[in-house]
Amino acid sequence: MVGLDIGYSNLKLAFGPRGAAPQVIVRPAGAAPAHLLAASINGAPPEQHPPIEILVDDTRWIAGVEQGRLEAGWQRTLHEDYSTTQAYAALARAALILTGARRIDVLVTGLPAVQAADQARVSALQRLLTGRHFNKQSGDIQVGEVRVIAQPIGAYLDVIASVPDDEIIDRIAYGAALIIDAGYYSLDWSVIVEGQVHQRAGGSSLEAMSVILNRAAALAAEVAGGRAQPATLEQALRTGRTYLYQCGSKLMIEDLLEVAARETTPVALEALRQALRREVRNIDLVILAGGGCRFYQAAAEALFPAAQVVIPQDAVATNARGFFAHAGA
Repeated sequence: MVGLDIGYSNLKLAFGPRGAAPQVIVRPAGAAPAHLLAASINGAPPEQHPPIEILVDDTRWIAGVEQGRLEAGWQRTLHEDYSTTQAYAALARAALILTGARRIDVLVTGLPAVQAADQARVSALQRLLTGRHFNKQSGDIQVGEVRVIAQPIGAYLDVIASVPDDEIIDRIAYGAALIIDAGYYSLDWSVIVEGQVHQRAGGSSLEAMSVILNRAAALAAEVAGGRAQPATLEQALRTGRTYLYQCGSKLMIEDLLEVAARETTPVALEALRQALRREVRNIDLVILAGGGCRFYQAAAEALFPAAQVVIPQDAVATNARGFFAHAGA
């Protein structure tokens, strides 16, 4: 069983036998033709995430690396048709290799809530992932059934499977839950009332983590001079580093992000508020997921003061774990 969440910033997968706790892997979502991988210096520290080699349309690609490892001329994919790109296909095949499996019975992945309702998009993604995938290292990988669900549903399923709090489970069973998935490119949300997805209340906004990072990088440049470096900030945040250097000045990342979030997250959640105007049920529970979810917590609590706001443990991988739970259902 495999739960696969291919984001713009991170590649997340949860895999293992049905009924067992999954193994979880999170890798950077850098992917490009192999000749665009910047050369490593002899004697440099070993890479935390060595590149994974795959073939995409008979061309050698590498995937699972930091964006900073790619040559400056390469433009990362940042648009709504991400799932149709060669970069996405490269990351999907790299994920299959990371499982170490020769056969995958069920693979579950997600699309933004709006796209998951588009059957043409869903079918195209299923065709990409289903069947035989060439792997010269350890032999071909065969993928059986592929399911595609709305991205935020993964977080909902992960909370059901992993949170021991009876009050939260009760709100899920008998109340209205709003799931917000704070990704790099988009902020996606779904509303589930007593286990039923309310399709018209779901939606997306582009005021996502990339906007917070761009603003934080601009603040760093305003403070210390030089060019804004959002990619450097993104890499530092992913690796757990608490500071960055900007033109010789050592700046604390958390301070920059907190200011940027206060400026940008209310704008993102305003689109969500407008989308929920026709929803007749009050929101009883808000589940925040995704790598940038903590930066939306204050705005979510202000917008839904009567609701309980929950951030799952290891929120970066929560969708992948939820997809794995769906695969085993």
